[in-house]
Amino acid sequence: VYIANTPYQSLYDNYDFGIYMGAEFAGIHIPTFEEMVKLCRYLGCELYVEVKEMTSEQTPIACDIVQKYGMANNTVWAGSVAQMTEVLSKIPFAKVGIMTPQTITTAIIDSAAELLNGKNRVFLFGWNTTTLTDALVERMIAKGVTYEMGTLNNAAAIYAYYAQGSAYHYCSGVETQTILAGKV
Repeated sequence: VYIANTPYQSLYDNYDFGIYMGAEFAGIHIPTFEEMVKLCRYLGCELYVEVKEMTSEQTPIACDIVQKYGMANNTVWAGSVAQMTEVLSKIPFAKVGIMTPQTITTAIIDSAAELLNGKNRVFLFGWNTTTLTDALVERMIAKGVTYEMGTLNNAAAIYAYYAQGSAYHYCSGVETQTILAGKV
């Protein structure tokens, strides 16, 4: 099942997303975006929203939901420059990330920097295979753009990433698919 192409009600009616964890989790269904925002607020979590698959009609709705639950300061958005422009039109102080190709160029850095408005933060999102050079890092620093990357799922991989050289030390965030807090 390709979730992006399946109506939510069909997913809700036909799939139990908890049962694979054990019988005590039976009946847990995939949450709506609004339910996820409410849960993050309840737990005091930061929400990370990749809008790369959202349409220009959906992005403002997602922004409205985040604002409705007072999560605008605790939500990080990532997608294209155009999508992040849409987010910033609704939430001018949002932290936004530009999903990058494997190769970062000065043009990508400059286009990300154009999203800075004096109220927000902007970062480039790359991968552990994205090459960073001192010159690229210097340009990001000069433009006020930070760098985050994914996806490393254990402490050894994170240590190996940072051991590649001083340019890689500029990475200020690592996305994981597991909980590593306090381990790195």
